[in-house]
Amino acid sequence: MKKMIIELLFALPLIAGGVACGSDEEPAAPIENKQYKVLPHTTSMEVRWKDAAGVVRFCVEYAEDASMDAVQSVEVEAPSTNVLIEGLSPETDYFVRTRAYNGVRWTEWTDITPIRTAQFTVSVETYNLLGADITTKGPSWAERKSHVGDIIRQSGNDPDILGVQECSIAAQKADMKAMLGDLYDYSENEKPTSSPGLIFWKKGAFELEEREIVDLLNGKYPNTYEKQRYGHFVRLKHLASGSSILVYSVHLRAGSDVATADLRKEMIDNLCPLAARKSAETGCPVIVLGDMNCTPNRLIGGIPSSPQVYKSHGFLDTFTQTRQRTNENYATYSSSAAVVEECRVEVGENGSRRIDYIFTYPESRVTTTRYATVLNFAEDGTANKLRSPLPSDHHPVRAELNFFYE
Repeated sequence: MKKMIIELLFALPLIAGGVACGSDEEPAAPIENKQYKVLPHTTSMEVRWKDAAGVVRFCVEYAEDASMDAVQSVEVEAPSTNVLIEGLSPETDYFVRTRAYNGVRWTEWTDITPIRTAQFTVSVETYNLLGADITTKGPSWAERKSHVGDIIRQSGNDPDILGVQECSIAAQKADMKAMLGDLYDYSENEKPTSSPGLIFWKKGAFELEEREIVDLLNGKYPNTYEKQRYGHFVRLKHLASGSSILVYSVHLRAGSDVATADLRKEMIDNLCPLAARKSAETGCPVIVLGDMNCTPNRLIGGIPSSPQVYKSHGFLDTFTQTRQRTNENYATYSSSAAVVEECRVEVGENGSRRIDYIFTYPESRVTTTRYATVLNFAEDGTANKLRSPLPSDHHPVRAELNFFYE
């Protein structure tokens, strides 16, 4: 069972009325097929479907054998279009079928479809810290550094793997290592001005197998773009399973001009084939995280956005891979010094104001359970107001990822 993301079909009912999910009453006649999708995780699976006119309820049945003997079922009322089924076992075969109810009759069951749950789950985070040398956006690094440590380690965040950007100054790196060093090991980018300065991973959970600083411009434009041109790569062994993950932390150049958009595209076009080859050589799935300095659908001079370029190479935006999202309607960054000073978070409906991302590759090896932009709102309840001071002009972006191996 190598295919991890399964599309299922069901038929819409012809008429509408009421029977139980397991009723043997004659099913409604089909008039149209609609797609379902099942995304297995490690101890859960998400089932999605498209909204369908006339349907008032959906039913999902699953079991550990194809005969569906010890079946369990979940019913979901319309207009919901997904359900997260929890309490499953890792690396276990399950068999799934679905049908819909229109108020009178149920449709036929879909064909029974096999899936297999993932081997393990890892929480991953990207965080642009705002460089310690930048003094035009809010408090100094000395004033906010403890708040950076607090938001990373707070309950409900506390990622297993963390890549940070705008962390090239030696003193800022030293502060980060001191704040996180009791729980995390790290890889340090030795390039003195390179933004993706550190990658952290939980002690006792992972072991460093390989690391490299990668020139995303392949030697072009020497001695320029030193802050953004280098990607920070590590291969980490997950000790409990013995399987490994490839992690790349990057920070692409900011700017809304055509030349900068083209440079971002060139860097992604170089990184993705490199990471894909590494994945094929090692048999390991890939995470690419960082500040991509481009919102999801922004075209500049006909040049596609950074996420669109990643997608063209088969790298998936974790935001789009789950419907279990927290703070999805907020930006991942502050657009001005005034926003930072006022401790506001800007609105960006349905992820439209994101520039910080986590991508995964290949689709068959990684699924996403949950996605979050990590925000601490002010206790007075003021709309869009965050606790003071803001740790950075960016907000941490976190995803829970599930990994599959042959």
